[in-house]
Amino acid sequence: MLGKRNYQNKNSSKKRSQKPKKEIFVIGDIEMGAGTITDDFISDSTLSTLILSLAKKKGVVDLILNGDTFDFLKCPFSYQGKQLHPTKITEQISLNKLESIYTAHQPVFRALHQFVQDPLHNLYFIIGNHDHDLFFPAVQKRIYQFLKGRHNVFFTLLYEQNKVHVEHGHQYDPLNCIDPENVFTTTPKNTFLNLPEASQGVLSSFISLKTKYHPFLERIKPINVLLSQHKLLNKSIKRRTLIYFTQRMIGYFLRRLINKKTAFPKELVREVFMRVKKQVDCDVKDFVLVFKHQKKRKLAKGNIYVFGHLHERYYEHKGWCIVRADTWRDEYVFDEATRTLIPKTKAYVHIVVSARGDPRVSIKFCPVQRTLLPFAKVLADEFACLKQAAKEEGYRLRL
Repeated sequence: MLGKRNYQNKNSSKKRSQKPKKEIFVIGDIEMGAGTITDDFISDSTLSTLILSLAKKKGVVDLILNGDTFDFLKCPFSYQGKQLHPTKITEQISLNKLESIYTAHQPVFRALHQFVQDPLHNLYFIIGNHDHDLFFPAVQKRIYQFLKGRHNVFFTLLYEQNKVHVEHGHQYDPLNCIDPENVFTTTPKNTFLNLPEASQGVLSSFISLKTKYHPFLERIKPINVLLSQHKLLNKSIKRRTLIYFTQRMIGYFLRRLINKKTAFPKELVREVFMRVKKQVDCDVKDFVLVFKHQKKRKLAKGNIYVFGHLHERYYEHKGWCIVRADTWRDEYVFDEATRTLIPKTKAYVHIVVSARGDPRVSIKFCPVQRTLLPFAKVLADEFACLKQAAKEEGYRLRL
């Protein structure tokens, strides 16, 4: 079932005379939700089959889920029969969302459970901007219970072993980065997540655009190409961005009256002025240049750096190697020439660490038989296209 295409560093051509010391598999940006209209992950069958194949491997295997494994951000909070998207996230709200995600994607959880039964298998949840809820201890504990494993299940922002560096990438994105030493705000009554700027904007201003009007369009990439073809959506996003920006600035000045040390949201101001032009620029900027600038003295020959966050495949080799395999969400590339949406192929990163400790990397693909979607068909009935995509992947949405 699994296809592959190798993007290898120079050492990969050398024959190995010994068994590998370790295998590392990196899967990023899965974004499992509650199976509702905000859930863009429908590849349970393909992903669980892949994980089960990894569960059968012998020896040391590290499976790294590289951030945004769960889409807590857009996952609704179920309360008294209503689907809510609160901006203040407590541990109980996160647990509520986790139960919904577990119910909607049990094949994946069962496969992960099978994987961690081997004591030589390690599972790493890298925390991304869509699943900051993983910082809550009770959320981690519940996942341990789902997987029936604890000693070989880890939650972290960064994986660094055997010359391999893995992180989600949002820490190099001004609107999505967080302070790892300050992930919570505690009041006398409760503890809340300190959400990054972009997450606050999604929950307060943009989530209703998906739940009420356009449940499918967010899956189309590049977003700027989509907006050039959909003027009304472009205007709506621009209006919502300006409203959110105005609210944030008013809030800043009000807080400033109480606390003179309140920080000015300079990154928000800079990004808004850069992005809100004649056409809104909603695409996440490629942060690889930022990473290379910040880490240029630490980039080591022979090392491999794996990222996610930006849903776009990337490979660069200059003694060291930087790689990104793209998302597992249901996403499409807009072909402007034919006005057709082309489903993306799912991929993951495979790294083999030799007995000498030298890693070699490749990107492997998991092809799924999907049909092209005419853009006009999506515009005519987004709900029907959601159902068609899910049916082709063998997934049943809870619409």
